[in-house]
Amino acid sequence: MKKSVKVLSVGLALALGATFSATGAQAAPSKPTVIMVGADIGDPFYQAMHCGMIAGAKKYNVNLVWTGTEGVDWQPELTAFNAAVTLKPKGIITAPFSPTAFIAPIQKAMKAGIPVVTVDGSNEKMVEVQNIRTGNDLAGFAAGDAMGKDLGGKGKVAVISFAADVPAQAERVAGFKKGLAKYPGITIVAEDFGGADSAKAAQKAAAILQRYPDLNGFFGTDTNDAAGVSSAVKAAGLQGKVKVYGYDTGAAAIADLKAGVYDGLVGQSPYNIGLQSVKTISEYISGKNRNPQKQVFTTGGLVTRENLNTTGKPFVYTGCKELGTGPYSAYAG
Repeated sequence: MKKSVKVLSVGLALALGATFSATGAQAAPSKPTVIMVGADIGDPFYQAMHCGMIAGAKKYNVNLVWTGTEGVDWQPELTAFNAAVTLKPKGIITAPFSPTAFIAPIQKAMKAGIPVVTVDGSNEKMVEVQNIRTGNDLAGFAAGDAMGKDLGGKGKVAVISFAADVPAQAERVAGFKKGLAKYPGITIVAEDFGGADSAKAAQKAAAILQRYPDLNGFFGTDTNDAAGVSSAVKAAGLQGKVKVYGYDTGAAAIADLKAGVYDGLVGQSPYNIGLQSVKTISEYISGKNRNPQKQVFTTGGLVTRENLNTTGKPFVYTGCKELGTGPYSAYAG
């Protein structure tokens, strides 16, 4: 069970239908306030990122306010972002769930003197101080290569992704295809979109399994779509027969990996993304670094049952004592 942390701006949180939290006691006036605005904040990836931001806030003397929505729709997230701008914080960190809708609002914030760093998601046009996200192309490649090896270089594979217009998702699929391209005997027979809704993804996956009863492998490109894929494979009695590779390494996914539901999971570095984002925004606010590198890619890695406690360990998401989500980790996630 997650512990509650100190709540700030309660009225605004209720008005937005969002969750607002901060790290520890309210900061002294000397600490610059930085607001994080996200969506799908209950996802293990974002919980691990939150832990990284908490550590960053302590290290770089920032008053962090964590805010966001539970769903994956970008409209309420954008409403929360615009509301955060009206509070005139010293900086904003956001994970844009639309590659286009946040461009003008971020430009407006920047023009008003509020620096913005984006994480995980990205804009079609770089208008923020810095974007920090996983090198999804390489991470997807690792999953495709592993799938190809697992299938002995031949077979039929399907993909369930979040949405076609989300850059990070497109990068994952493109990387996966590049990894599979090493194995000309493997064909991708179906691609569909689950919208990061596990129930919808399960329906889509079940339909693909009916259409291709000789399917050999499945790739789900995010926590919820991968969960939907795995549940459909289990329901069809095909666990162990259809290879399943997923994305993200929260506790539930790792449990399923150990149980043989997944054959591999791509883990990201959300803790490090959170830590780096606070560092960047703090140094920008203080004037220490007003010209940071615009694009930063963090590492991802393939986690399997064989490397779970060795080379895969840094890419398994853990929580932190402040959120009550498990042992504190200085590792990625």
